[in-house]
Amino acid sequence: MSQDKPKLSIALLQCTPELNVSIDVTLQGNGEVVFAEEASGSAAAPMSGGSSYERWITIPAASKDALLLALLQQAYQGDSHTFSKIRELMDAKGIRYSTFSW
Repeated sequence: MSQDKPKLSIALLQCTPELNVSIDVTLQGNGEVVFAEEASGSAAAPMSGGSSYERWITIPAASKDALLLALLQQAYQGDSHTFSKIRELMDAKGIRYSTFSW
């Protein structure tokens, strides 16, 4: 019997009294990345014409690396401090890595 990998999820935007929108990103056990957005009240009207909506973007596991590179390019292209910032981010989030220099 094989076990699925556990899902990992983060909230990018949480509902507040002023903004009834939430956006979550989940790494599925099968390697897919799923963005889920839910809105209600006045925040939903521009998208749905109604009082609520939900929508999803699913990135297949085979496209996850391309998404990672696109996000890194958008966040860091042209930034001469990228190396230090990436290390600081990984340290802060407890992400394992190795370094090499000569």
